[in-house]
Amino acid sequence: MKKFLSVLGIMLLFSPLVQAQFDAEPQIITNRFFPASNLKIRTPAFQKKSGFTKYKEMMPWLLSAIKDKESLATLTYIGNSQNGKAIPMVV
Repeated sequence: MKKFLSVLGIMLLFSPLVQAQFDAEPQIITNRFFPASNLKIRTPAFQKKSGFTKYKEMMPWLLSAIKDKESLATLTYIGNSQNGKAIPMVV
């Protein structure tokens, strides 16, 4: 019982500190330092609501993104994944 009360006392002592970490930032600070962006990101990951980008989604997008831009970007493959898929590198 004594050990339980000691643990309970420690938890109560530090609970305001823990709670402070989970409080949301005031909206004024958020708006000032992290304003909403008008940037449109058109990568496959941002077209979904959740989940990872699949290889079959990424590769067509990547190829179309660098098409006709040989002077700006080159695509090479740096090896294969454990699943045997080519790993792209854009420079």
